[in-house]
Amino acid sequence: GASPKCFDLGRKANVVIWADRLCGKRPGLLGLLACAMAGGSVEVLNAEDFTPVASINPPEGDIEAVGLSHSTMGEALWVMYNDRMFRCWRNLDKSQPDREMLPPPLGLGCCGTGKAGGVATLVTSSPAGLQHWTRC
Repeated sequence: GASPKCFDLGRKANVVIWADRLCGKRPGLLGLLACAMAGGSVEVLNAEDFTPVASINPPEGDIEAVGLSHSTMGEALWVMYNDRMFRCWRNLDKSQPDREMLPPPLGLGCCGTGKAGGVATLVTSSPAGLQHWTRC
């Protein structure tokens, strides 16, 4: 049979997620991979052949991208950095995010996406409880 395709990103990926589409981009049938890389950048790749689709440079300073999520329909990409800030892109060709959110409470445990009343949302958990964030 055919051998699986392998691809070396050349550096550590802190998080990798798959999406059918992201921010209006859907280059192939297998969707996209968003990779939060050591050094802070987020690389978006065509999951079919691993070609680059977009790259988001890290904010100023020594900041790592440590979490990724996307809205239910893929219209937004959320990046959480180790400064605990969430940044949201609706256009991967822009260098600046469409929205920046203040850090959530300490002890953030996990996050997930969903819809509430037809609006894409992000839900996080912490020792203080659940936090509900609306779309960017």
